[in-house]
Amino acid sequence: MSTYIVLTKGVDPGRAAPEAGSLAKVLGYIGFGKARTTPDGRDAVFEAIDDNRRKIEAEIASELKYQARTGFVAIVLTFGEFAAMAAEHPLADQGDERNLYVTVLSHDPAREDVAMLMVTMNGVDLHEVAGRAVYSLYGHGYESSRRSNEFIEKVMKVPAVLRTWPELQALFELASGPSSTASRWIGDGAAGA
Repeated sequence: MSTYIVLTKGVDPGRAAPEAGSLAKVLGYIGFGKARTTPDGRDAVFEAIDDNRRKIEAEIASELKYQARTGFVAIVLTFGEFAAMAAEHPLADQGDERNLYVTVLSHDPAREDVAMLMVTMNGVDLHEVAGRAVYSLYGHGYESSRRSNEFIEKVMKVPAVLRTWPELQALFELASGPSSTASRWIGDGAAGA
């Protein structure tokens, strides 16, 4: 069994996350074990025997779409990949933690697309790319920036999910611990404590 982390988002405007409990139901239905979801139900930690992440992503996105009747992006990372991503925000010493974000890409971007993103920096918003993560510091806040998750997806040409740095850290704590009072455990497809 390997531990995985899944981050999700809806593809339709206004549909940022699965409805409460949907992700937990999907993971149980597919047969993944020891699933724990974040309190908002967008992300989860689970165990799987299968090591084909693209297949796991497709299964989760397909089942979420079936349940909600709308499309979803599901990005799956191994625990090791996620731990490296959550270890340190390279722009943390340059601004307010409330303005730190991480865009998790579905796969490694092309070098020319990374270079294009770097060219778009405006001196207010800063980005640094490391593998499948785009670390961002939005100088005047994310809401004030035009370099949104959708912008990064377009420049990098890959689906992506955006999280605040504190959200990513909370997900790492969930992934690192055996359980959390703020999470739901799903075992053998049924919700439990």
